[in-house]
Amino acid sequence: MSAGKSVHWRQVEEYFEPAYEIFQLVLHACVNNNISYIGLDNIDLLQLSKDGKYTKSCSVKQFSCGDNSCISFDKICDFRHDCLNGQDESNITCGSLPLGAYCNFDSPDWCDWHNVKSGDFIKDDLDWKWHTGSTPTQDTGPMEDHTTGNGHYVYMHSSGGTFLETTVLESPIFDAPDEKPGQNCQVRFHYFMYGGYVSKLVLKLVPLNDDDLKPCEEKNRVILFDKFKDQGQKWHFAAVDIKNITKR
Repeated sequence: MSAGKSVHWRQVEEYFEPAYEIFQLVLHACVNNNISYIGLDNIDLLQLSKDGKYTKSCSVKQFSCGDNSCISFDKICDFRHDCLNGQDESNITCGSLPLGAYCNFDSPDWCDWHNVKSGDFIKDDLDWKWHTGSTPTQDTGPMEDHTTGNGHYVYMHSSGGTFLETTVLESPIFDAPDEKPGQNCQVRFHYFMYGGYVSKLVLKLVPLNDDDLKPCEEKNRVILFDKFKDQGQKWHFAAVDIKNITKR
């Protein structure tokens, strides 16, 4: 920048009526010598509604909050209010999800998530417990739930002295997507692994046999997520893609 010159950003607004259903915007820039610069930043394309107000046009990968703001689709129904008006967590947005697919464990029925008993393909020594507040043993577990700080969560606690005790939490049965078989889904959750004797946390995808809807053999189960040892005294967020879903 030359001495004595003031350089600053200018805001420009242009209004137009598209003559076609599909269109592009092309911006041309030209300078008249080799030491001139043109900067461009913060482009917004707004749509004029019938009431004369402008609404922001969200992309196909974005969710419209209804207040001229957009968020990524992977931020809706995750128990965090990313839209200022809470539209991303509203019953209109998340109420159509199947039972068990949107659960903060505040309900005593755990949204149909449940403990299981040891069986042909499952080793289960302990039970998950429904709880609010801090866990009973000092220097283990969370002080509060992740959602609000005064809600509920489930936790497992070893009985003490037994090596590699296991507990299994099982979801309700979910159908494969009806409209687009083979499409991807994503499971998101918060976990808390704290304590000197924490071993591991594993999330598995369990396909069901078509004839009796019983879980398939262990060799056909898919590990989606695994975490080992103490992860610190805080809640962590995980998002895991589940690809090519074709059956329950």
